Amino acid sequence: MGIAIIGVLIQHFIGFSATPANSILKIATIIFNKIAFTEGFLFLSGFGLYYSFTKDNSIKNFFLKRFKRLVIPFIILSFWFYLYHDIIMSTNIVDFIGHISSLSFWFDGNYDGMWYIAISVFLYAVFPFLYKFIFVNKWGGVNTLFVIITIIVINMIIQYTAPQYFQKIAIGTIKIPMFVIGIWVGYLSQRGNTRDIINYAAITLILFVSIFFLKRNFEGMFVEYYTMVEKLVYIPVVSILLTYIHKSTLFNWLNKILKWFGKYTLELYVLHLLLYSFLTYCITLDLPSLHKAYLTMLLSLALCAPIHLIIDHILKMKFMNKRT
Repeated sequence: MGIAIIGVLIQHFIGFSATPANSILKIATIIFNKIAFTEGFLFLSGFGLYYSFTKDNSIKNFFLKRFKRLVIPFIILSFWFYLYHDIIMSTNIVDFIGHISSLSFWFDGNYDGMWYIAISVFLYAVFPFLYKFIFVNKWGGVNTLFVIITIIVINMIIQYTAPQYFQKIAIGTIKIPMFVIGIWVGYLSQRGNTRDIINYAAITLILFVSIFFLKRNFEGMFVEYYTMVEKLVYIPVVSILLTYIHKSTLFNWLNKILKWFGKYTLELYVLHLLLYSFLTYCITLDLPSLHKAYLTMLLSLALCAPIHLIIDHILKMKFMNKRT
């Protein structure tokens, strides 16, 4: 998650600053975009959920954990902004509820960059059923391909029957196959044998060739799918490279930095987008775009850890009280 959130922050910083990126930022953006970016979030979510669910396959416990780790923290992180934006500025309780619950995405499309939260809530809700379908028999790889193809077909149907609605939700729904692949890769990782590596390479190659052909003959979503398949190549390559330097001082420092960013991924993601929206649309702040971008990132980096502690404290108090 650390690599993915760094890529998102760099990409958004360039967009917020509205200035041409220098060579270092351009190189960093290309590297992080190729390795992970937002598709990496979904891939790693599927990967992690597979491990979590295999340890405890209680659906009730699964949903409770996800509610505690995503829904409640998101409400806490976004409450202040949407209270000001929807209640104080607009007196619109419906928008307020829709925004802090992420439901607005499914009606109005991406708002303040919160598509990732809405898609994650949806994927967490359907994960136990995806898991049971994919691993109902020994043909997990085939079942995974079937689910991916089904998702692509559903996206195509929506695109051609309701193109305006598709434009609203495509930023999230197109990326869902990465989550499904993450589940399957989690399974391969847990098994850890050579045959599974060959299976992974084979399915990646099938997807790569298929999407490459479709990208050349059809416009639109298949360009997005092609970039996703690229990441299925780059992610394991980077993982292999890291294993070769894992004993070095450079790796230790890199590992600490990535762990720190990974720990506060949710806070950083939500904060930097809402802070930028607040500084841009909610208050009169006559700052150049570049300065506003720096201020957004610095505030996000400074606030993510203390807010994480506050959320953790609230969750502990709430659920400890329920137990007592």
